Amino acid sequence: MKIPSLQTLFGKTLHTFLRFPFALLFSVCAASIIIYFIQGNINPEGKYHYLFNLLLTCYLGMLAFIALPVFAERMNWNKSTRVGLSLLTLAILALFYFYLPNYFAAQSTLRFALYSIALHLLISVLPFLRKNEINGFWQYNKSIFLRICLSVLYSGVLFVGLSLAIVAIDQLFKVKIDGKAYGYLWVCIASIFNTWFFLSGFPEEVANLESKRDYPKGLKIFTQYILLPLITVYLIILYSYMAKILVQKQWPDGWVSYLVLCFSIAGILSLLLIHPVREDEKNKWIPVYSRFFYVAIFPLILLLFFAIKRRISDYGITEPRYFVLLLALWLLFIASYFLFSKSKSIKLVPLTLCIIAVLSSFGPWGAFSVSEKSQQRHLKELLQKNHRLRGDKAIRSEQKIGHEDAKEISSVVSYMVETHGYQSMQDYTTISLDSLMKADSLQASKNHYEQTKKIMDVLGLSYVSKYEDIQYEHFNYFGESDTIMDVNGYELFIPNLEYNGEEVSRQHVLQSDTYTFIASSENLRIKLNAAVLEFKLKSLLKDLNTTENSNSTSVPAAKMTLDKTCTEFSARVFVKQLNGIKEDSKLKLNNYSVSIFVKKN
Repeated sequence: MKIPSLQTLFGKTLHTFLRFPFALLFSVCAASIIIYFIQGNINPEGKYHYLFNLLLTCYLGMLAFIALPVFAERMNWNKSTRVGLSLLTLAILALFYFYLPNYFAAQSTLRFALYSIALHLLISVLPFLRKNEINGFWQYNKSIFLRICLSVLYSGVLFVGLSLAIVAIDQLFKVKIDGKAYGYLWVCIASIFNTWFFLSGFPEEVANLESKRDYPKGLKIFTQYILLPLITVYLIILYSYMAKILVQKQWPDGWVSYLVLCFSIAGILSLLLIHPVREDEKNKWIPVYSRFFYVAIFPLILLLFFAIKRRISDYGITEPRYFVLLLALWLLFIASYFLFSKSKSIKLVPLTLCIIAVLSSFGPWGAFSVSEKSQQRHLKELLQKNHRLRGDKAIRSEQKIGHEDAKEISSVVSYMVETHGYQSMQDYTTISLDSLMKADSLQASKNHYEQTKKIMDVLGLSYVSKYEDIQYEHFNYFGESDTIMDVNGYELFIPNLEYNGEEVSRQHVLQSDTYTFIASSENLRIKLNAAVLEFKLKSLLKDLNTTENSNSTSVPAAKMTLDKTCTEFSARVFVKQLNGIKEDSKLKLNNYSVSIFVKKN
């Protein structure tokens, strides 16, 4: 293999820069910001966020200025048109930067992620928007995919090699090297070298790709013998789970939504990878498998709708649930399209996803607006249920809220504050939240957790973490066993009968009489023929909980001795131990042990 000369390398590097100047400049700028952060220049007051916002803008700028030159080349635009569109793109990026808040916000970060996804997808489809060149589109994306893999491989090897060189210098020459040097090295390689190397092999003369027919054998082997069998395995698992749901007649678990989405997207990607060879004589199975796959995912899409419906009906819409629902609708559309359409253009996959990513990022139909309104409705329902709402305002009340409702209200308020800002809670109170946050040094740049707690306090509620389990109050009472008890005249003695959460039934025969002892969560019952004596042990627990000063104590035998009599027999019960818990002001009897004395009248 001929090793390229330095002149060739320099020429290739210069050509790449002249082709993608803004993309490479943005990558250098992003690397500089990250290095600045690695140096420790992040202060706790949040004043570094303008740099964080600039970093997000640089990344989007890099993607935008990869897409723009490639599209300009395909459309044969003149220099003035390219300059004009470049200036317009820079203006849009500037607007995006100034639109970002000067503090960390989940909403703006998620919006950045959507724009990033949209631009990646746009790069994959933009040169072919006005051209019906399906093979050229596939060859173009294949080249990009392989170039990404090669770039990652080269960058990884280069980083490992240079890192080992730094270690060697450190150990052999005893040169003290700051550990941050490895971070600087990684940033420079991952952001600058990796981007430059990737763009140096970015497809040129895209119009000629339609006539290209080569197909990597390794890609076919990987798809046919690894990806598709895995897809089939997951298909079997999901159908088995669906059968379980039908047999047990239960709602699907919410987690299955993500599994169905991942499975479906992976299956579509697999079919896209082998698209060019589907008509070959040796690959007649591909159209059959493709049709089978799209038919098979229809019941799974229905399962997906049921799973997300359950989550939405219980907890309302949030951004993740919004996107799961949106992707479910997209899957339904794509599956229908590839089953019933004659054209079956694979360009529709990235194009529709790109449009969805952009449209869902803004407007009253967007993820943020829909989710905010849904959670506000959910919060009002919770407050009304617990009598904490008068009109549209939250009110204080002495009535205690159950643990689960308190946890759900806290979760909704926390979501609203973190995703939409504390101002989204202003409608629930007459107190100015802006003044409150400033007075307590809880400005927007501060901790969302502290803001949530403060708003919960304004609403007259205590914050309960979603990870916090119900806090039980435990009670454990013991009968004093050293007391002498009068058992004169009793004929039958049961030294120990225990209840541990499940009902216990025991029989004892005395001469010709059969006594039945039944221990349950409420009481102890003793039967002889039709006669029954009932000892209410849960009532005893309530009395002890009221009269005793400690939740775990020894109680005089007189308080723990219960006597009852009826026409046929009499019984005395000595409670040796009584254990229970209090949950939301309700007592529950967990277990007890008793001694029983019985005599026939």
